[in-house]
Amino acid sequence: MSEFAEDIVTSALKAVERHDLTALEKFFSADVVYQDPHLMREGRENLITFISQQPQGASMTWQVNSIVSKNGVVFTERTDAYVAQGRRVSVSIVGVFDVAMDGKITRWREYYDPSQVE
Repeated sequence: MSEFAEDIVTSALKAVERHDLTALEKFFSADVVYQDPHLMREGRENLITFISQQPQGASMTWQVNSIVSKNGVVFTERTDAYVAQGRRVSVSIVGVFDVAMDGKITRWREYYDPSQVE
C-alpha cells in the first residue's frame, strides 16, 4: 500500500501543478477534507474550486523533496514556487495525505509558515 499511496499523491500533486482540474477529480474521495493554516475545505467539488483559484502557469512549480508513507498515510516535504502580485514566492511545505484502499485521497493537510505567503 505504501508505494501505491505515494504514487497516488505524487500524481495528484503533478495534476495540481499542471492545473489539470479534470484529472484531479479521480484522486479525491467525494468527502475529502483539505486543511492548511488559513482554511479548511470539505468535499471534492469545494477542494477543486479552491485549487482552480490558485496561481497557475509556467511559473508554478511543486517540487517534492522527500516522500514517505506507512499504512496509507503519506508525508511529503515540498517546495512550492509561484509568482503572486509580481513577486516570486517560495514556500516550504509539509503535506500529509490519507489514501484509502480504493486509491482516493480522503484527507490532505498542509503545514507551513503562513508568513511565507503574506
